[in-house]
Amino acid sequence: FSPPAGPLNCCSGRRPRELSAAAGSSMMSEAARLYKEERILDLDPAALTEADGDENWRRGVRSEVEHAKRLQQLFLGANQDGWQPISHDVEQFVYYKDEEESELHSVRVSCRVHAPCAEVMTIMNEAEQIPDLLPSFLPRLEVKTLAQLSRFRQIVHFRVPMLWPFSTRDMVFDAQGIDRLSGPERGIYVSIRSVSEFPGVEIPPPRAGDVRMRIVVAGALVRPTSDGGCEVYNIVNMDPRISVVPTFLVNWVTRVLVGYSFQAFKRKVENGLARKEPYLSLVEAKKELIYDEMNRRLDEVTFDDESRLPSSTFEARFIDDERLAAAEAKAAEQASREEELKPSPVAVVT
Repeated sequence: FSPPAGPLNCCSGRRPRELSAAAGSSMMSEAARLYKEERILDLDPAALTEADGDENWRRGVRSEVEHAKRLQQLFLGANQDGWQPISHDVEQFVYYKDEEESELHSVRVSCRVHAPCAEVMTIMNEAEQIPDLLPSFLPRLEVKTLAQLSRFRQIVHFRVPMLWPFSTRDMVFDAQGIDRLSGPERGIYVSIRSVSEFPGVEIPPPRAGDVRMRIVVAGALVRPTSDGGCEVYNIVNMDPRISVVPTFLVNWVTRVLVGYSFQAFKRKVENGLARKEPYLSLVEAKKELIYDEMNRRLDEVTFDDESRLPSSTFEARFIDDERLAAAEAKAAEQASREEELKPSPVAVVT
């Protein structure tokens, strides 16, 4: 872990002190403060259109906000038309959707994870450990963090070896955490976008023979729940640029792999991966930079209004009553058996 001297805090490449000096109005200063606190969805749009300040910074932030709002709608928006179920049970749902901007499907996974939100975020944040999360039958990824831009933002380079006769694929993306723990969704978004250049960061070109992939849309939402676990929503639409393979086959492989990969992620998180090495050492090394602040924010979350936002926002539409009733009956039967196995109280005669 070696962040650049003075973490960057905006897409224009300015340092926090420079950003403060550039703020030409109270409106712009407030926008800069919210941006630095990773709360871009709380920004006043007027601050990015009317206030004085750095136009390059405002243009970049407008693009970031636009993508964050798209994720917001994809995950929790009222209009969820077009999503088709691939597989689902009581705790994990996988869907796909046709997109106007691409022949490739968007694939979405939503699931309950029985592990603390802090552990899920830790594993997601440590990008270079991602290869260990994936099923063993997949090619081994090469992952490098090119820059830690701020507490919850980094530029990452992925390299994906492919089976012959396909060339190795790679991609460079900007992964940006967005704090909405105090918002109605009570969660943390992770916005993921392809980048070809970024101020202050050296983006490597593809190696000879490699093909650079493009992210159409990708991101995640992690929501802590009152039982100590969390809900994880994930969406991905990626163009692998494999022209010799029919689109329908690429879509089928994507749908299958995303579901399996998320199952592997969920299983490893629930088995306490974040409480083992190398995560323990990584968290200790980055406590002041990242994890103390992350834990502080998560500790402040309250659940008084949890009933306002159902645990499954639209997934319930895809669970038929018979299957749900069967799952609930099975859970009740298990609880009954556990109750029967409890030792009876022993009467003490004096």
